[in-house]
Amino acid sequence: MQNTYSQIFNHKKVLVTGHTGFKGSWLTSWLVLLGAKVIGISLKQDKNSKHFESLKLKQLIRDFRFDICDYSKLNKVII
Repeated sequence: MQNTYSQIFNHKKVLVTGHTGFKGSWLTSWLVLLGAKVIGISLKQDKNSKHFESLKLKQLIRDFRFDICDYSKLNKVII
């Protein structure tokens, strides 16, 4: 029996890098609709994140702004 996407992602933790960009905000929105617990990591917000703002995703996910190359911060977020 095949699972639907909502069954697969419901209550699962999903890390999305670049979640404030156009593609990342669409992916984040889709995952939230499927019931996923989204953790978003992106660089500091800029003028290109209007889509993220218009979807009001900040209230629906755990939103972090830092460079993923900062391993100490990344480790704190994913553990």
